[in-house]
Amino acid sequence: MIGRTFEKYLASKHFCCWPLFFLVLLTLLSAGTSYWNLRGHTHETARYYAEGMVRLISDARLWNAEHGGVYVPVSESTPPNPYLSVSHRDLVTTDGLELTKINPAYMTREIARVTKRQEGLVLHLTSASPVNPVNTPDDWEKAVLQDLEKGWQESRFTLKTEPEGRVYRYMSPLYVQPACMSCHAVNGYEVGDLRGGISVTFPASPHLGMIATQINWMLAGHMVALLLVGGALYVLLNRLQRQWLARQELIARQEETIAQRTANLSRQMKRYHTIINTAAEGYWELDVEGRTVMVNEALQRMLGYSYEEMQGRLPYEFVRGKNVEIFREQLGQRENRCHRAFNITLQTKDNSEVHARFHATSILDDQHRLTGSFAFITDITELLEIRQSAAAYALKLERSNNELRDFAHIASHDLQEPLRTIVSYGDRLLLKQADNLDERGRDYLQRMQGAAMRMRQLIEDLLNYSRLTSREQVMAPVNLNEVLEEVKADLAQRIKEQNGRVEVGELPTINGDRSQMHRLFLNLVGNALKFQKPNLNTLVEVKQGAGDGQRLEIMVRDNGIGFDEKYLDRIFRPFQRLHARDQYRGTGIGLAICKKIVENHYGEMTARSQPGEGTTFYVFLPAG
Repeated sequence: MIGRTFEKYLASKHFCCWPLFFLVLLTLLSAGTSYWNLRGHTHETARYYAEGMVRLISDARLWNAEHGGVYVPVSESTPPNPYLSVSHRDLVTTDGLELTKINPAYMTREIARVTKRQEGLVLHLTSASPVNPVNTPDDWEKAVLQDLEKGWQESRFTLKTEPEGRVYRYMSPLYVQPACMSCHAVNGYEVGDLRGGISVTFPASPHLGMIATQINWMLAGHMVALLLVGGALYVLLNRLQRQWLARQELIARQEETIAQRTANLSRQMKRYHTIINTAAEGYWELDVEGRTVMVNEALQRMLGYSYEEMQGRLPYEFVRGKNVEIFREQLGQRENRCHRAFNITLQTKDNSEVHARFHATSILDDQHRLTGSFAFITDITELLEIRQSAAAYALKLERSNNELRDFAHIASHDLQEPLRTIVSYGDRLLLKQADNLDERGRDYLQRMQGAAMRMRQLIEDLLNYSRLTSREQVMAPVNLNEVLEEVKADLAQRIKEQNGRVEVGELPTINGDRSQMHRLFLNLVGNALKFQKPNLNTLVEVKQGAGDGQRLEIMVRDNGIGFDEKYLDRIFRPFQRLHARDQYRGTGIGLAICKKIVENHYGEMTARSQPGEGTTFYVFLPAG
């Protein structure tokens, strides 16, 4: 309650007023105290002054009394004392000088007269029952004498305001001394009786004037101090208020930020739970002891247990046999290995099995101490079944391929023999029985032999194509410049017959199968020599292209007949021909072999061409 009130006061516009008010009050109190201290000191000084005067007069009176009075010449100012009834009051000297006795009272009055005339100091000898009317007390003196008669033992000092101004008044009691008895015994006094008093009255202005300057300086000092301290206090209070307001604003912003972050965190937690619960994979969270803290709906569906049924249970309660040891081992590794992946078979509520893949993560604090763990679980039962089926299918396919390879080998070997027989007997007929055949018979026989030769070439090409798949590649560094020299040597006769030219630029060394690279460029350069325009010298260029940093580019360009690019996909298919068999020989499988070789080396192959403008084949192979 007090704290809220103070905070409300700190935030108010009048925050500086009360401290400044108390400062002014304190300054006034200090100034008042200093003022009264100065006045008190002045009063004490004046009192000491009055006491000194009275003590001096009292000592003079005592001396006078001890000597029985003193004689002075009779004059207008010192006439005989009519109130002194003693013998020898008046004397005449031998030379005729008249003398009169001056007793202590007479002397006191004379001193008072002289003092008043010279210093403004009024001395008054007074008594409650005065013999001389001059000694009659005034009202203040009468009141003091009454107090003395009541037992007041001390002198009286005060500051009074009189018509003539402010004056100090002091009165000291007079007691009968032994020396006084010579004159006053007849009046019935005894030693120690109160005889009256001596009062001193003197102007206060000289004494008060002495402290006026001090008071002014004191007030000026207090005023300066008030202004300086007040100004500093005002600045400090303003700064304090600004800092407090800034702090409150910062706290408000922090609280707003905390509230926003709390709201965001709440939303994120809701989103987190939504994501976890809607995830297709199972989610399993454990505490530091390995007991279940949280599971999502996917895991509940996977195992057939409800959230409540799984809470607090250990993971190996949901497995059987050797899987219990797998779980125990993985739980024991949580502090040493932050991320783990393992396969395990879970037992569902209806005692069926679920093959699962666990991706587990440990939760560690700042000191790398284990606080818990969680895992995402994937049901791989179907995947294992598919993998087993795929493995069985792959085995079956491998057996089928082996059988096909064996069949192709046997078939090609068995087909080659009757083809050789047909060709052989055809040649014999043409050599020995040609005269017995008419023109049509010879034509039929030549056609038969041509078909047999094409059949033999087709079988040979099929065997070559199948070997690209079945035969294991021997990968090693291959210098393509050397390969092209070998290709040029193999095609030297054809190049000479066509008056052709094969220009080879600087080619790179690649990692590949040398025999396949030889066949690739043999087919490409051979095709370029084959598909040429009549009466035109053949030119084939083989060079390296720009590539793209990851692939090498090799171009084989010719000046042949070209083709329409709409048939680009067709030319790389087996047995696809763009021209009649009587125009250009071949089985239509050469470019299919080239493409297969490039693919075996993880590359790509394409071509660019226009009819009558020649063709450029592009071979892209991995760099390095």
